[in-house]
Amino acid sequence: MAGVTGVKCDPKLISAYQAYSKSGDESKITHDYIVAKIEKGWILIDEAPAKGECEATEEEKKKADASNIPVSYLVLRRKLIEAKNRYAFYTFRGANKKASMTLINYNDDSSKIKEKMLYAGSKEYIKNSCGGFNAYVEANDADELDFKEMIKANKLTV
Repeated sequence: MAGVTGVKCDPKLISAYQAYSKSGDESKITHDYIVAKIEKGWILIDEAPAKGECEATEEEKKKADASNIPVSYLVLRRKLIEAKNRYAFYTFRGANKKASMTLINYNDDSSKIKEKMLYAGSKEYIKNSCGGFNAYVEANDADELDFKEMIKANKLTV
């Protein structure tokens, strides 16, 4: 079954998401995050680094050390901003260690209209194919990807 846009979800993405979403226990987490892109009519895995293996810049490492923001989220945020249009799955944790699996639909305001329409029109399909997340967030610029904004969207406390 394809979405309104004719885009289909790759079974490899669904499998990776299912493994990632069942890893609520910190010791069982499989990936730092999962980023998906639309290419040739499919929603595919763009990047899914194994737990602890995302490639952070020195600046991201310093910011993570100075703040209470996981370095994996800082890397994910950068990747989304660079790509302009992507879906991402990330597990946010609040002060009480409560986990909240989130689907982020990043559609940068400055991207091409055709790309924005493709991602916006296919969001229901990825939502239905990869159900079981706690929150869905649409972001259109870097400010909307702020960690504190994401924590609020997930109804968690810092």
